[in-house]
Parts: sequence; structure tokens; C-alpha cells
Amino acid sequence: MNQSYTPTFLILLELIGGYCGFLGLGWIVAGDVSKGLMILIGYAALLAVGAALTFFSFGCLGFFFAPLYIAAPIVSAVKLYEVVRTT
Repeated sequence: MNQSYTPTFLILLELIGGYCGFLGLGWIVAGDVSKGLMILIGYAALLAVGAALTFFSFGCLGFFFAPLYIAAPIVSAVKLYEVVRTT
């Protein structure tokens, strides 16, 4: 892991990036590029599928995806903190 950034900066980057649709930026900056890219691509696919299903269900499925959109950046930031803290 990259030690040039503080854990607080990485956590904020992961949270803010996640809520803006770029989940995984904290992992990439921390030095785990492969995991960060997998999270980034997976989250973008999840956003696209969720948006399409919400659109075609006239908003009904949006209630099922909303908690996931809120929780995913938090979970990713906590996992990133655990990894950065131990190194």
C-alpha cells in the first residue's frame, strides 16, 4: 500500500468518490490498483443496471437499490481503512 497519503484522506476519497459514482478511487490511490479497478467497474455496472431497472419499473425498484447505493461506499471505506491501518 502507498504510505504517502493519510488514512483519513483515503477514506474521504473513497466516500466522496463512491457517492459521486466513482467507488474504488481510494483503493487505487492507496496502491491496490487491481482491486480499485474491479470495484470501480463493478459499481459502475451496478449503477447502470439499477438505473435501468428503476426506469423500466417506473421507479418501484429504486427503493431496493437505494440502500445499496448508500451502504456500498461506507462498507468499502471501512474495508479500506482496515487494510491501510494494518500496513
